[in-house]
Amino acid sequence: MSAAGDGNDPRGAAPACVQVDLELLEALHARPASMLVRLASRQTADVELVCEGRRANAKKILEVLRLGARRGSRLQLTARGEDAAASLEKLAELVRGGFVSDALPESGTAAALGMAVGRASWMRAPDLESPESLRGFAPISVGENAEAQSARLRGAFEGAALDLAKLIGALPPREAQLFEPELVILTELLQGALGHAVTETSAEAALDAAATEVRTERTDLVRDAFGRVRARLRGGAASGQEAHEALESAQGERILVTDTLTPSLLVSLPPSFSGIVASDHLGAGYTSHAAILARGRGLPLVFAPPHAVEAIAEDDVVVIESTVQSCHFWVSPSAEFVAKARARRDLWRTREAEEQARAAELSASASSPAALPAFIVRANVSARDERIPDVADGIGLLRTELLFAAAHKAPSELEQAAVYRELARRVAGKPCVVRLFDAGGDKPLAWLPAPPDDPDLRGIGLLFANTDVLRAQLRAIDRAHGAPDSDVRILVPMVRSADDVERVRRSLKTDIAVGSMIESLAAAREVDSIARISDFISIGTNDLASSMLGVDRTRGALTTDASLLAVIRSIVEGAHARGRKVTVCGELAGDALGARMLVGLGVDALSVTSARITPIKLALQGSRVDVDG
Repeated sequence: MSAAGDGNDPRGAAPACVQVDLELLEALHARPASMLVRLASRQTADVELVCEGRRANAKKILEVLRLGARRGSRLQLTARGEDAAASLEKLAELVRGGFVSDALPESGTAAALGMAVGRASWMRAPDLESPESLRGFAPISVGENAEAQSARLRGAFEGAALDLAKLIGALPPREAQLFEPELVILTELLQGALGHAVTETSAEAALDAAATEVRTERTDLVRDAFGRVRARLRGGAASGQEAHEALESAQGERILVTDTLTPSLLVSLPPSFSGIVASDHLGAGYTSHAAILARGRGLPLVFAPPHAVEAIAEDDVVVIESTVQSCHFWVSPSAEFVAKARARRDLWRTREAEEQARAAELSASASSPAALPAFIVRANVSARDERIPDVADGIGLLRTELLFAAAHKAPSELEQAAVYRELARRVAGKPCVVRLFDAGGDKPLAWLPAPPDDPDLRGIGLLFANTDVLRAQLRAIDRAHGAPDSDVRILVPMVRSADDVERVRRSLKTDIAVGSMIESLAAAREVDSIARISDFISIGTNDLASSMLGVDRTRGALTTDASLLAVIRSIVEGAHARGRKVTVCGELAGDALGARMLVGLGVDALSVTSARITPIKLALQGSRVDVDG
């Protein structure tokens, strides 16, 4: 490594520029280039790469890829500015080590928790967002007349419906019901495709034209339906069958890597597949039908940025650790790392089995009249078909905006009432806390637009700007509240003052409990007046931490900053002074240490993701509260 200063500092300060020449042990293709850029982007210094006369900013992936640096090429790295020497040493170590990813994992979002180790098996699908990619499926007959197109389309859709019915019949009832809406989707898509048959040159083109019309309605079931019809139009096997045959031939432990995860692809996976890394083109992520299936089957599922997914090559060793919502995966790590990862995975599985056994004992003891009530832990529910453990003390946070996120228009009163009633029935005798649509900010909904003069409006404020949507939802909750054995409650998101709660109450026709979600420092300061008019209080620690500490919701989710804990205590004390119970439903509640701290601060209940209920119940097994919750 060489260095050169600016020559003007008599004290012999650290050089402003350092340089090193290295031989590449691996070509700078997508994965190593991505690793290099990620590491360079973490450095304060500016880093430049030179290879065969071509230059690139080490923090820009496209420039690095354009170098076309091959294995054996000489690569010159130059760092300038603060910490230049230390920055360059880290990058040089990565290059000298052949881009082993032990210390540089990719990040993603866990849609299904777990750990997995295996070799990558790729499965690609056409992108519904791009008509050009759809037309990559060459038409069998170009220039066919409208009558011939319509006949082929009807035949393809009928075949797709038969394939789907056969799949539904072969699946367990809980999985089968996830596919039932696709039968209705096929019927509607057929009508759209037939409408284009009079203007397009082939049945394939008519289908593609129909595809471009459903972008605002897209879900993984819509994509699944198009895949079935395309397979039939091409004269191929049923959707999922070809994938199953291709994947079944892979040897050893495998990880599915895909740019498009559909429900049919997931249920086609052979037993050798123990995890999934996928791009989330649909934006549904955790609430997608494929994610629900993955959670039900215990398959770790990570949604990652497209560039990180594309950097994985066929047969690369992949390690997934999605044990918390924000998770990591490694591509081609060292043999030593893989061995340790397998040991961690085996330990994880053992602990999961032990927790399930202990949860069964806990559930049995809780049903005994002589048993003291354990600390209240309820479920955060984001999907209609989400599995809610029997040991859960009800639903503490029903994320209604996620239930209907894929809809192209606001859901009707009857549609909502049916969903709320069904979920309340599944926890009959226990609370079902229905949060009003919490949209805006990083959770936009097409049918809940913000006013032009206040584009950052969120939560209840946004609902007041869309009164038709709010009134329909309140009427739907009223309907569900009237069902037998239901304990439906309303939670108002992003409450700013007692007036927000008063306005909601005035729109209700029944005597239903209304709670306030405190998620900002301003609302925390108004806890006395808010609690006075509310039946219960919920604290959203993700947004509260974000607003207090100036970090994004993900980074602040598990913080135990002293100032945050002090505010939580003040909210609890203020609510208790008014005789109101307090629940915490942020990510902090789903962390064992965080949960214990919250109990110590006096909260009355926690609400966590379904997968965390058992471990949190066990972590708090010795904590007791009043039965009334």
